[in-house]
Amino acid sequence: MPPVKASRPPWAAAQQLPGPLSADLLDAARAAFTAGLNVVGGVGAAIFLWLAVTAAAALRHVRAGGEAGQSAPVDAEVETADVESSVVGGGDA
Repeated sequence: MPPVKASRPPWAAAQQLPGPLSADLLDAARAAFTAGLNVVGGVGAAIFLWLAVTAAAALRHVRAGGEAGQSAPVDAEVETADVESSVVGGGDA
């Protein structure tokens, strides 16, 4: 079966109504469309927030670059940079 083509625009029915009824119908349609978009946006934001909180709770014990429960070796030394030598430009101009 071939797809059905719209022979007239969706607002054509409203254009056939008398003046005030046509305007009222179009205003109601716009309001319903906007309300629907607001609901979908709110639901999407709530789902996104729930997923972010769930991911943060699930990953709170995972270290960067490691698995949960892993700790750094006790004998590992942390190298510190000399602050004076790390200044960009060196201070001598």
